[in-house]
Amino acid sequence: TGSSFVGDLLQSLPNSFYHFEPLHFLSNPVLNDSFVEARSVLDKVFRCNVSSIEDFLKWQRKNKGYMKFKRSFNYWKECSRKNACYNGSYIDAYCRRHNMIIAKTIRIKLSDAIEIFNTHPHLNLKIIYLARDPRGSINSRTKFPVSQWCKRDPMCINPNYFCSALSEDLKTVCTLSKERPEDFMVLRYEDLSLDPFGTTSRLVQFLGFQSIPPETETFLSTHTSVIGNVRDKYRTQGVDYPYSTFRNSSITATSWRLQMSFKRVALLQTTCQTALTGLGFYSYSTVASLRSNVNFDTNVDDAIRAFCSGN
Repeated sequence: TGSSFVGDLLQSLPNSFYHFEPLHFLSNPVLNDSFVEARSVLDKVFRCNVSSIEDFLKWQRKNKGYMKFKRSFNYWKECSRKNACYNGSYIDAYCRRHNMIIAKTIRIKLSDAIEIFNTHPHLNLKIIYLARDPRGSINSRTKFPVSQWCKRDPMCINPNYFCSALSEDLKTVCTLSKERPEDFMVLRYEDLSLDPFGTTSRLVQFLGFQSIPPETETFLSTHTSVIGNVRDKYRTQGVDYPYSTFRNSSITATSWRLQMSFKRVALLQTTCQTALTGLGFYSYSTVASLRSNVNFDTNVDDAIRAFCSGN
């Protein structure tokens, strides 16, 4: 969905501490419905009490190949100099020096967000729900390296499961948009890709900034278009190029229209119609329209309001 890109965008904000997939060490709370442990982990992450999550730290030390801490670029730069990156007390102390704690995760259901809000009223939590056209999401999951990860989970590229889950998310979107509009935001990947600066301006205002900070402007300038030697630049950060968040963003968002067969797209449109409508995407009726037109023309907030008013 571009969640890694959004995570990197958010960690470019000043005075922020970023956690990349802090729930990865759990079995999989999304699939087994065991949210209790996941909620406890997130509570400690946001309270800067990671040192008390013993299994989390053990997993990080044992699975350094996943480079979770390395993806928190500012933290890794500082902790590496002190050889303290996997020290729980050091992580907590570093965390407390920052006033914005960010956790990027794909391992909880959006419906669990309601419980997170209810049980953590004192943490000033905000939730950004990243959504993407399901046709583009499913197409990207068939490609390396994401396809390797999807092989472990047969539901990963199953259109019926994927779009059913997305439709369930939209029900929660309606609830949160009504009850917590100041704390909940839907961010459409296509909006960010096609209008990086305009969408980021809306995003940072939601987070309390008056304008895009200079550090974040620099990030956008260097990550939303193809630049020279990008492969080498990204590898110096210790992350394999296929997962790089350097992108020609406008091409990345809509490339599926040129890659997927019309037959495949038509099938997905039938399966995912509720999700497409709720997020403001329209369906294609001909090959010509698929190849030539963008896939949305509706403001996401307007689309959600219209969807929620009828459901």
